Amino acid sequence: MGANREYKDSVFRMLFKEPENARELYQGLTGERVRPEDIHIDPVGGIFTSELKHDVAFRVGNRLLFLIEHMSTSNQNMPIRMLIGAAELYHRYIKSLGKRAIHRKQRLSLPAPEFLLFTNGRAAKDGESEMRLSEAFGGKGALELIVRVYDVRYASGQQLLKQCPVLEGYSLLVHQVEQGKAQGLSDETAIRRAILYCRENNILTYFLEKFSEEVQQAMMFEWSLEDALEARREDGLEEGLEKGMEKGMEKGMEKGMEKGMEKANLLAVRNLMRNLHLDPQQAMDALNIPVVERGKLEAQL
Repeated sequence: MGANREYKDSVFRMLFKEPENARELYQGLTGERVRPEDIHIDPVGGIFTSELKHDVAFRVGNRLLFLIEHMSTSNQNMPIRMLIGAAELYHRYIKSLGKRAIHRKQRLSLPAPEFLLFTNGRAAKDGESEMRLSEAFGGKGALELIVRVYDVRYASGQQLLKQCPVLEGYSLLVHQVEQGKAQGLSDETAIRRAILYCRENNILTYFLEKFSEEVQQAMMFEWSLEDALEARREDGLEEGLEKGMEKGMEKGMEKGMEKGMEKANLLAVRNLMRNLHLDPQQAMDALNIPVVERGKLEAQL
């Protein structure tokens, strides 16, 4: 497996940056039929994430803009991240209209935005919900952005899965991996078995035949990163609580949490280096470890 994943996509993004699959998703969401040539994929890689690109954006003609990010859990800062991404996309779109477009007296016509978050993981919440940017302002202010959140786990019974076979196939692929891991299989074996199951049952057949190696590598990275992040959180919390109890609550807890997170970060970096053959900087990039903490960690590796 190659070590440098900086420019690699998640499986979700690999699927839905294909115009035909984006069209199917749009039709599942809206019930409106469109032609493949009406779909324009916008290159948004890296706006939301630096380590693995989950984001997909596409326009349907000049009428609708979608920003979509798939995550294993729901991030409460998603409206802020979507705002930053939307600003970048609108800036590009307006520049494409010409240098003087923004200075015209006549109002510009822009694609109307929709912001979606699909969650598919152990901590996903049932059903559909919303997140609002105004919550970051304490419910005040004149700016609002609404993110619609969909639980797309295979067992969720989400109606959208029935309306979009490609999304349902992806959800089943993830479900098969999770079942394999629950049975004690290694990540690699569970992923290979899940891909084989889908191909034998005519699920995402063309995609999995065309991108078999890329899908395996992307899923290995995603699962290893998710496991490392979860282990880091649990290890840091457990050690922090233990140290805090030893030293007396308030200040001891703060110091204990700091020490616990340092140890948890070290273990998480080592796990990613071992499992994914990353170098220290790549592993710390994937874990979003602040630059000021990296020298101390690297000295302990």
